[in-house]
Amino acid sequence: MAEDQKSEEPEVIGRAGHAVDAGYRRQLASDEKTGRCAFCEPHIHTLKNKPIEPHLWEHWWLKLNDTPYPHQQHHFVMAAKKHLTNMRELNAVPGMMDELFRIVEWVQNKYQVEAGMVAHRFGPLSGSGGTMVHAHAHIHVADKTGPVVATVYLPDELRSRLMSGQSIYHPDWVPPVKTAA
Repeated sequence: MAEDQKSEEPEVIGRAGHAVDAGYRRQLASDEKTGRCAFCEPHIHTLKNKPIEPHLWEHWWLKLNDTPYPHQQHHFVMAAKKHLTNMRELNAVPGMMDELFRIVEWVQNKYQVEAGMVAHRFGPLSGSGGTMVHAHAHIHVADKTGPVVATVYLPDELRSRLMSGQSIYHPDWVPPVKTAA
């Protein structure tokens, strides 16, 4: 769907049902009722992990994810300081996307990250699998103890398996994890 077309999805703060972590689901459900956006000020300062070096960045908050995915050495979230919700809004702010990648480079240097992944979902939460409409991106750095799962869309059947602690992988999809001796 083009960004200038209206989505059929109603305006929401987040989707609690997309959260795998039970505590995060409860927080999102509460935020949905109150209309509170956890990534907007002053709420971002009340989260478990506070913004890192906020004075360094004009457009983004950088913080450790409060509910990191399994098998992560580091899992950062970069959230827009303004409540923006789509790529058009991000691109309209001069320097915003350049700063995002400067933050990634800063994280690489500060935390001696050799390899990782930057992920940014976009579009309606029903299709992206995201939990928050507030524009944000993730920096994933694997700890190499198992597969890192960063989903774009997760069907309900697989989501319920993941929530109950079961593997969502078919044995033919992922090679066995080798552990250090």
